[in-house]
Amino acid sequence: MNLQRPALPDRQRGMVVVSTLALVAILAILAGAMLARQAVDTRRLEIQQQSLFVRSALAADRERARALLRLLSREQVAVRLDDPWNRPVRRRALHDAGQPPAWLYSRISDEQGKFNLRNLVHQGRVDPQESAAFLRLCQLLGIPAAQARQIARRAVISLVSEDRDQSAQNAQDRQSSLQAGLELGFASVPAQDQAPRPRILLDLLPEPGLDEALLERLGEFVTILPRPSWINANTARAEVIAAWVPGLSLDKARALLAERDKGRWFLNRGDIHQRLNMPELEESQLKLGITSHWFRLDSAVRLQDAWVLSRALLFDDKQHLPQIVWHREGA
Repeated sequence: MNLQRPALPDRQRGMVVVSTLALVAILAILAGAMLARQAVDTRRLEIQQQSLFVRSALAADRERARALLRLLSREQVAVRLDDPWNRPVRRRALHDAGQPPAWLYSRISDEQGKFNLRNLVHQGRVDPQESAAFLRLCQLLGIPAAQARQIARRAVISLVSEDRDQSAQNAQDRQSSLQAGLELGFASVPAQDQAPRPRILLDLLPEPGLDEALLERLGEFVTILPRPSWINANTARAEVIAAWVPGLSLDKARALLAERDKGRWFLNRGDIHQRLNMPELEESQLKLGITSHWFRLDSAVRLQDAWVLSRALLFDDKQHLPQIVWHREGA
């Protein structure tokens, strides 16, 4: 008996071929889509792993900075430029299995070697002594007076809610504060904060007339701290000292600090007052010291062609491990 299947007509054979090709095409498309999705998922996982790796490296750098500052505070009260925290930008290789080569760069800087914009406000009013010092500093740095006053006003209107107890001010103090406010351009200082409180000078960029280059330059001499602070004469630059001490020329300040940087560090406030050799200046009015509680840590991780930057403010009370007041991370 012949059981051979009868041959299909040509038309049916053609339909089978077309159906088979269509099925193969659909399977190929599905396979390609699955591979593409797998590649996307793999890349997303790599990015997440890299992000975790970078964040861990930056967090570890903050802990190293805290440990170093704590160790130094146990050894001495004074904070000086020859201390181990003050080193050029440090570069360290980061090693982690499965990650491309990476480098960590970090540097600690003393924020009390700078003028603190927080000092502009005292008991809810403009502090005349600090305001005059800031304007002198800007003049020494070649910053136009209009921009200097604009920066000071922006700082004041974001800080006036601090320390609003004005009962301790006598009539002369209130008049001096009023005059200082007028010098900055205030008809009257607001009673409440009128703007968000900046953490760094670059937070002032939205202000019209201020640009990044100007604020970066000023940032070498000016900071914004959560509390009022004295200037550390052992770490400050000549422009900051000359600005804060009325009657002290920049040349004399440079000569004084040149001796300091050769190893003749200031021992206490009395030593600073004596070496200024300005009898007209009372020691009690000299808000210069020899120690610091506020430090900034700038870190950066370079991963292939990408950079991740971090900045942190540390507060060292000299009794405990320094506190991380805030930190920012970004590209």
